[in-house]
Amino acid sequence: MSKEILDLNTTINDFVNQDFRRSSLFEELGIDSCCGGAKSLQEACKEKNLDPGMVLEKINSLGNKGATEPQRDWDDATLAELIDHIVSTHHQYVKSTLPKLLELAEKVSQAHGDNHSELKELQKTVEALAGDLAPHLMKEEQVLFPMLRQMAHTLEPGAMALRPIAVMKMEH
Repeated sequence: MSKEILDLNTTINDFVNQDFRRSSLFEELGIDSCCGGAKSLQEACKEKNLDPGMVLEKINSLGNKGATEPQRDWDDATLAELIDHIVSTHHQYVKSTLPKLLELAEKVSQAHGDNHSELKELQKTVEALAGDLAPHLMKEEQVLFPMLRQMAHTLEPGAMALRPIAVMKMEH
């Protein structure tokens, strides 16, 4: 999606469609980005007695997060650094986002599922995904990653790791 210029007349839906991180900001501000998504930012702010300029500034600042941070060359990273990055960045993101996704899927399914049966199916799919991801992350963090860390210290190939690696590959 191209980055078009968004202003106070832009709908909440258009803001979120351009960058999904904005839905969390709208949630924090009490702005409904689901059923109220067709409203302009100006209208939504007026309903919540929010300063539209301040909200637009917050929205725009989301786009700058991380923009000045240099990108890491992961080819030179140690195994421990890669593991730490996976856990602190990707696993943490999944753990913090999944409950919100489950809640949103349920909310949308309850609000619109009677008229759109696909939303009920989507909710089941999101619940299944969450059910698969939680034990997968736990196995990586408690079984595979400690084993890989140990291998990195001993410099042995570690045949013991082949089975957990095969399981993780299958799950991925």
